[in-house]
Amino acid sequence: MAAAFNTPLAGIVFAIEEVSRSFEEKTSGTILTTVILAGVTSVALVGNYTYFGSTHAALVDPKMWLAVPICGVVGGLAGGLFARAMLSWREILPAPARRLCSDSPVRFAFFCGLIVAALGWVSSGATFGTGYSEARALIQQESIPGYWFAFEKACATLVSYMSGIPAGIFAPSLSIVQVWEGR
Repeated sequence: MAAAFNTPLAGIVFAIEEVSRSFEEKTSGTILTTVILAGVTSVALVGNYTYFGSTHAALVDPKMWLAVPICGVVGGLAGGLFARAMLSWREILPAPARRLCSDSPVRFAFFCGLIVAALGWVSSGATFGTGYSEARALIQQESIPGYWFAFEKACATLVSYMSGIPAGIFAPSLSIVQVWEGR
């Protein structure tokens, strides 16, 4: 994580979160050392870079800074709702869908795939994958994803997670945040 996103501190925090689930002194030091070495190696080989690129946009008018706390509060609430949905998705599902999930997990995953495909079709393919290109294009001021992109991407990520098939959560969440804050 540290090497992939050039975020050594986030890599250490991620490692601590993972280690804290089953803390063992022997492995925790090894994991933290590995994270630190991965971050140092990444910077040594690739140099200091930004995952999504950089922008020359600036908040020149002091009134524009009022948007910062508003975006922080709205983004925090949206992130909290997303996390809540990820943790309690089984309770949110209607009873027939819960039964399908427990009785026929393959069929349930198939229907989840259909929902993700429908979201991809509605968004013209923008919800497929990590969302990296959409977030990067927004930051580079090359294009603006549709107004519903963040919501559609969050739904696609949630449904992918519900299917039980390993699906990335971290990278799509980054794109949701970047696009939401870029508005």
